[in-house]
Order: sequence, then C-alpha cells, then structure tokens
Amino acid sequence: MDASTAGEIGRQLGAQAMVLGSVGAAGYHVEQNQWKDDDGNVHINYTAKASISLNIRIVEVETSEIVFAETITGTASDTVSAGSQPQPEGVLLGKALQKAAYNMYRPIQENYPLTATVIKVDPGSFMVYLDVGTDWGVKKGRRVEFYRQGEAIRHPTTGKIIGQEKTFLLKARVSEAMPAMSKAKIKKKK
Repeated sequence: MDASTAGEIGRQLGAQAMVLGSVGAAGYHVEQNQWKDDDGNVHINYTAKASISLNIRIVEVETSEIVFAETITGTASDTVSAGSQPQPEGVLLGKALQKAAYNMYRPIQENYPLTATVIKVDPGSFMVYLDVGTDWGVKKGRRVEFYRQGEAIRHPTTGKIIGQEKTFLLKARVSEAMPAMSKAKIKKKK
C-alpha cells in the first residue's frame, strides 16, 4: 500500500496516522558446534537461528506524508545437544517476529510519545491520575514523564501556534491502568 492510499483509508477511519509494514527478510539456519572438554571428550550441539526484519512506515493521514520509516529486526535461537532436534523453522521465525514487533515499540514511542492530561492529583497518597488507560495501550509499569506547559510560540507573520514551551517536572511509573484512565505513584523526595 502506498502512502496516498494509506492516507485516504486513514481519513475514512478518522485516524491521525497509519502504520504500514512489510517483511523485508526472513532467515533460518542450523549450525553444528563441536568442542573438547578438559578430558579430551568431544561434545556436539546444534543451534538453530532465525531472524526477521520488518520495514515499518508511519503515514500522517492529513498530508499522506511518510513521517517515520525504519527497519526493525528480531532474532531467536535454540541450542540443543546431539540427538535432539532444535525448534522448527516456523516456531523460531514466529519468536523472531514477536521480538521484532516488540523492538518496534521503542522507536515509535520515542518519535510519537503518548500525550495525556493530569485529571487529578492526590497529594496525600502522592498519586496522579491520567486520562489515558489500557484503551490507549497503557500498562502497569509504563514510565511516564510530567511537564508543565508554558507559553505558546506563535509564528511572527501568520500568528499560527507552531509550538509550546514546556518544563520537565518529574518521572514516575504507572501503578494501575484501567480502560479510560491510569494512576502513577510519585516518589517522595528525600
């Protein structure tokens, strides 16, 4: 699917961005490993290795522009002693694909962080309530950062807001995630 088609489908769905992907390469091979122990006995084992690469693109729906493109790789291996069979190709490729999908999360999150609003602060329990939850992929343990929004930055000619100043406040981790909200416990300063 090209970027303009992804943009059109995204507009029909009401999405802000579309994630497109394809398998770039996949491989599987088995290596024989042989070595001698201190007594001179020969040992043999087999290592099966699988790798897969995914070509990921994010298309901004409004403009049909590709705003992110990266190749993500995942690998998996299984070592067994002589006389045993390593995991079959399909199983190891599946595990490599799972790792590639997991590895895809970090670069997307770094480039497109989830933005939330603080909806409540409980100073007695040091708990902060956010307006995003499991419906947005938030899970217990997810790291969150808090910023204070500052002055809007306007283009001097058009007057359009092109950015906003922000001040970093602190980091925390989500302690509980519900469908529409989550809680983050703030650690007391020592």
